[in-house]
Amino acid sequence: MSYQKIQARLARGETILLDGGVGTEILRRGVYWRCHGIERNPDVVREVHADYIRAGADVIKTNTFQLNRRAYSSLFHGLEHLRRIGPPGLEHKAGKLLAQAIELVREARRQAGKEDDGVAIAGVISPIEHSFRPDLVPPSDQCRAEHAEVVGQMKEGGLGRSCQRQSKLDTGNNQK
Repeated sequence: MSYQKIQARLARGETILLDGGVGTEILRRGVYWRCHGIERNPDVVREVHADYIRAGADVIKTNTFQLNRRAYSSLFHGLEHLRRIGPPGLEHKAGKLLAQAIELVREARRQAGKEDDGVAIAGVISPIEHSFRPDLVPPSDQCRAEHAEVVGQMKEGGLGRSCQRQSKLDTGNNQK
């Protein structure tokens, strides 16, 4: 379904069905964050998307919550520390997983026959820092730059729309 058709349906007061908690459902199926489903269990991730499509979702979301460079690098004391003790390629892993996540959701839609005029895809953009640590949120200009990086990666993957999990870009800064 095109985004214009969704907007038209909303303008007419119609209901648009968004899929459910993708990450929660992946976890319920036994795939844990430490064994990132996109990388190690892509069939499970694809099947979760497919199940939401079969259930009648008009819009399905990418499994991209916490897929940004900062989510990985903030676990270390800086880039040098990450490169020294982290697994090879970790500094680029978020971008690679994001691209894989977009491909998985597109595959699910294609396999369901809903690619041309069926189901829209929304890219999920998480808070820049961990959701439970608003004290770690960087300044607004840095948040905007890092979000722009993720949006750019999503556009490269063919997505035209994104949804953000936080209602305000600098929510954490307002809580300091």
